[in-house]
This record gives sequence, C-alpha cells and structure tokens, in this order.
Amino acid sequence: MKLFNSNFLKNNLLVHPYDSNPDYFSKINPFYFSADKKFIIAYYEGAVGWFEIEINDFNQFNYILEGELEITSNNKIFNLKTGDCFLIENSDRLKYRIKKDIKILLYIYPSTSFVLEFLKNLNKKSNTK
Repeated sequence: MKLFNSNFLKNNLLVHPYDSNPDYFSKINPFYFSADKKFIIAYYEGAVGWFEIEINDFNQFNYILEGELEITSNNKIFNLKTGDCFLIENSDRLKYRIKKDIKILLYIYPSTSFVLEFLKNLNKKSNTK
C-alpha cells in the first residue's frame, strides 16, 4: 500500500504554463503512473484565471475537491463546483474560467508519449524556478 496524503500532494507540485494565456500558471503533481504508463493520476491546483486547452489522444476524468469553475465546450457553458465530476474526451476544446481557487484530482487514460513528455518537461521547468 502507498499513502498519498495532502502534504505529499501539495509539496510535489510542478508549474504548469498555458500557451493560450502566458500570464497564467497552475500547478500539478502527477503522483501515480501505472506500470505501463498508460494510466496517470494527478493532483491539480489553479488560482482564479482563465486558459484554453485542447485534449488530443486521451481522456481525462476530473473530480473537483475544492473551488468553482466555468467550462465552455461547443458553445455550452458548464458551471462546476466542489464535489462535481466531469470527463474531457479526446478532441475536446475547452475554455476554463476558474472562479474560485480550484483543487482537482484528475485521471488520464490512455496516456500518450506526448503526455509523458509534457509532464517530463514540467519537471525540468519547475527545477529551474
């Protein structure tokens, strides 16, 4: 058994920048990888702000531990809060507007070489700050 307590999750955060809003940064701790690296669990924190993303070649299930956000997808607006879950699927394009600082537990499947390389580069970036 392994324990991932709140101190572990919060003390191992990496800086996550966004091309869509260079002034915005969130933080992520990808703390579990399956043996084949296809399944990832991560802890995520984001402050009030916005960014846009497009998900390619994987799905991401999210559980909101704390906070509030608005997501726009296909011209539909979803208001989400603590306790809500949502699934982002391959090829989804989204605009996030974080209304109250957010904490999320997220699950990525199937992970791709792009995702693994992206996370590896976050680690390098955070070590230089």
